[in-house]
Amino acid sequence: MRRTVWHGTQQESVDLLAAVGTHCTCQVTRAGVRCTTCPAHSMLVEEQRALDGLVFARRCLRDRLRGEEWGFRDQP
Repeated sequence: MRRTVWHGTQQESVDLLAAVGTHCTCQVTRAGVRCTTCPAHSMLVEEQRALDGLVFARRCLRDRLRGEEWGFRDQP
């Protein structure tokens, strides 16, 4: 079994878990036992490269992409 390590901050972790929870399609019994695991939750425990990419995108690309989307430009 692969083990992933979160290289982001605690707040970034909270935000990621909230996003994953919003899109979760896991099937859980009434007793709280998970029957199936959704792709988002699988990524958290199996895909180190994806997690590292999310941290990179949030830290390095977020502001630039927002600016491009909403027409903001850095002042010289």
